Amino acid sequence: MKRIGITGPTGAGKTTALNALAELGVHIIDADQVYHDLLANSAPMKEALTARFGPAILDDAGKVDRKALGNVVFADPAALADLNAITHRFIIDEIDRQAAQAEAEGRRPVIIGEPLHPEVMGVASWCR
Repeated sequence: MKRIGITGPTGAGKTTALNALAELGVHIIDADQVYHDLLANSAPMKEALTARFGPAILDDAGKVDRKALGNVVFADPAALADLNAITHRFIIDEIDRQAAQAEAEGRRPVIIGEPLHPEVMGVASWCR
């Protein structure tokens, strides 16, 4: 099965390209959406983030507060590197799971929309 990655900087047209491909029936996995879904719903990822950054990153309902987390990591390059090290492994696993499911269901090719540079998230390892 073919997996194709689309990546590039903000404003490069990734979303436009992904939307056009989706209209053609191509199965899209949006890495940014995967991240947001995991941040909202993954207990293991929340536990890992809380272990590193403390409970101050959680809101009153116990969910990860993206603004509070951003305030911590965007002020400290080492903290941002830690955030990426924690979250990328969860994102990669979930994208692999979704891609395998799509392929098993005969939906192909699979297009992975990645907002970061491919070497950061390992897009090349997903694309075959």
